[in-house]
Amino acid sequence: MFERCELVDVLECSELEDGLVMWEDEFLYRGDNASWSGAWLAEHRWLAEQILYGRDHHPYLTHFIATVEKRPGTSRRRTS
Repeated sequence: MFERCELVDVLECSELEDGLVMWEDEFLYRGDNASWSGAWLAEHRWLAEQILYGRDHHPYLTHFIATVEKRPGTSRRRTS
C-alpha cells in the first residue's frame, strides 16, 4: 500500500506479535464504552466475526508498525 502510493519509501514494516489480541482489546474497550447496546453490537458484528475467524484462519485482522520516509518532492497524493 505504501509503496504503491509513491509518496514514501518503506524503511521497515512488520506485524506486531499481538496484533490480533490488540483488536480483541479494542473491541472489548469500545463495547464497554457503548454499554454493549444492541445498536452498537449490530454495527460491530462484522468485527466480532472477523476476530473470531482470525483465531484459526488467514487472513486476519492485525496491527503493524511501519517506518517510512517521505520522498523528496512529493506534496500530494497521486491518483491512478
